[in-house]
Amino acid sequence: MKKLLLLTLGEFRPGTARITLAALVLTGLTLAVAPSAGANGVCGEQTFEVDVLYDAGDVAAGDCVCDDGTGNCPLRAAVEEANADGDQDTITFLPGKRIHNLTAGEIVIGTNLVVQGRRMDKTIIDATNNYDAACGSSPEVDGRIFTTTTGGIGGDVDIALRDLTLRNGTTYANNSGGPYDCAIRKWGGCLRNSTADLTIYRVRFKDCMALCAAGVSGCSADAGALSNDDGAVTIMYSSFEGNAAVDDGGAVQNGDVSSPFLASMTIGQTTFANNEAPGDPAPASGAGGAIINREGAGLFIGDNCHFNNNSTGGRGGAISNRNTSGGGGVTDTIFNNNHCEDGADCGGAIAGTNGLNTFGNAFHHNTPNDTRGGS
Repeated sequence: MKKLLLLTLGEFRPGTARITLAALVLTGLTLAVAPSAGANGVCGEQTFEVDVLYDAGDVAAGDCVCDDGTGNCPLRAAVEEANADGDQDTITFLPGKRIHNLTAGEIVIGTNLVVQGRRMDKTIIDATNNYDAACGSSPEVDGRIFTTTTGGIGGDVDIALRDLTLRNGTTYANNSGGPYDCAIRKWGGCLRNSTADLTIYRVRFKDCMALCAAGVSGCSADAGALSNDDGAVTIMYSSFEGNAAVDDGGAVQNGDVSSPFLASMTIGQTTFANNEAPGDPAPASGAGGAIINREGAGLFIGDNCHFNNNSTGGRGGAISNRNTSGGGGVTDTIFNNNHCEDGADCGGAIAGTNGLNTFGNAFHHNTPNDTRGGS
């Protein structure tokens, strides 16, 4: 029987006004069975083992067998089979260091699913920076690794990503050039979460990017690694390294700019290092070298997180908090050598402390200053 790993970090769901600061401290781990009755009811809960490194889809999604037509089970085929099933399934990987290169664009997850790697340094999913910069195809090829949706099953879904590295994912915003128009706004270079309850546990996000075509009016690219639109996300024991967004949130964006009040994010024992949001044009237009938290979104960070060497051309070298109405917190977190460019009071570590409960943090060598009250 498959089980979903849940973290006892306190209860926060979209639409709630606040969370207790005690929820920022990791109190332990529990295991809970979380089955989902399948819409078609034919396959039941299954485990699909990814046994090849190349990228291919399932030949007959919904037949309860992960098979690309050659008897093999690539990652994309495993997810497609799980989506068609509707029950809570688990995807596993063969032992040893294995790099799974994606060549056909993002993989959409639309069902309750656990993607269980071996270890961060063993199971690596690489999008190979494969995106269509010329907007020369329809539908456009997006170089993101995963997008989560509610799919055709109905309702929000529970998704867990564990013991993986996600790297070299790229989104590219461009509404001019080529025979087709790419979207003018793109976010989440490696992962975009729509409305799912998403658990990220021991996952490394590395060298993911949100790019924007130069000189395109209104073009915007946010969240180099992870964008949480309207879901509830928990991140533990993970790292975000060397990610970049042209505009806001070098690593993470919490809250869709069009409907941010549904989003929440809790982060513990996680490191953010060398992420950047320079702005276009830089400086002064980017925000949140590591994290941008949108108006109304709940952001809770604690339990020995580290922010090292993150930077932005605007405000908030590590974190830019736009939710100045309150309902968030940063505690027991270390900020080292983060930097912002938008003036002498731009918040080298945090901009927007007016809306955050902050205590027990350590600040070292952030420039030009540690914190700023305004966003």
